[in-house]
Amino acid sequence: MKFTSMFKQDKSSFFLLDTTSNAMIGEISKMTVCNNHIIISDQWTRNQILIFDKTGHLLYSIGQVGQAPGEYSQITDFTCSASDDLLFILDSRTRKIMVYQLSTGIFAYSIDCMHDCFHIHFFDGKLYTDHPTFFKGQESKHLLVQIDINSGEIIQSYIEPEKYNQGFDSPLSNTGGPFLSSNANQFKYSQIFANTIFTASDEEVLPYLTLESSQWICQKDLEGIDVNNDPKGMFKIIQKDKYYGLSRYIETKKSIFCSIQKGDNFYYLCYEKANGNILFTPLLKEDVFFNDTNFEYLRLRYGGSDDRGAYFYLSPSSARVLSEDIYKDSKFDVIRNLGDNFNGAIFYYEFKE
Repeated sequence: MKFTSMFKQDKSSFFLLDTTSNAMIGEISKMTVCNNHIIISDQWTRNQILIFDKTGHLLYSIGQVGQAPGEYSQITDFTCSASDDLLFILDSRTRKIMVYQLSTGIFAYSIDCMHDCFHIHFFDGKLYTDHPTFFKGQESKHLLVQIDINSGEIIQSYIEPEKYNQGFDSPLSNTGGPFLSSNANQFKYSQIFANTIFTASDEEVLPYLTLESSQWICQKDLEGIDVNNDPKGMFKIIQKDKYYGLSRYIETKKSIFCSIQKGDNFYYLCYEKANGNILFTPLLKEDVFFNDTNFEYLRLRYGGSDDRGAYFYLSPSSARVLSEDIYKDSKFDVIRNLGDNFNGAIFYYEFKE
């Protein structure tokens, strides 16, 4: 499978993130696009949200560590509402969600969560979180909840782990989290061992797409594995050599693209809506900016999509890849010449019609 099967070669582009001192990032933990803003979380180095425009220029940063209103202990996740001009920052340590005005970064109010959660997503006027379990005997009956946007109380619960996630309700999640589409105009949700993707419609969360395979990991495969307390738990799952972990979900009017894992390898799937054809392959070739290069070698991470295209990012923490031959083309001189000042790059791929 090649990138040019999904994206326009002549309409795609890449740009560098601002390298001024107040824009420097240690590692891009998460990225999304909202209201012409590039929103980036640096969870471990700066512990802040940074807002860039679509040329990579830093507009402002949001939030800081502390105990005063609008301050937090640790950024865990974030989501935004384009129509309401709001940014929500989850601090799972304190069970709080801080709400800011997206266009200014000004703090608005905070929400006290009534439960543990690690991922949030705002869609169609509603705020959703995951609902994991940490301890045996306190198993969650649902994997997803909608919470009140003011009080934080659970309004509705969805998706039983026994039915849809092989009985698994641990915080362990897909690459990039269970909310597969960071696009605020979409809602797609799946858990790490679920072969079903869910969508939200009115007051319901319903199955949207299911992948059927005899090689999908099952509940029996997971028996006796405790990823919360056993450091080798994930290694034991990888050794099963079964499919799991839907991620990198991209949907257009014509097709659905996603990746899944088998063991510790990624496989790629493209579903054509018009004729029902499915292309499934272990190799994804980037032939837009690169010369049929194995996508996994590029260290690009999926940063979300909008109605026109998809965004991938190269984090500053992955700068060492720039010394490899795959980035030797002269078009990447502008990146390589930055040296230690490299602060990340955003690759934009425009969808084919």
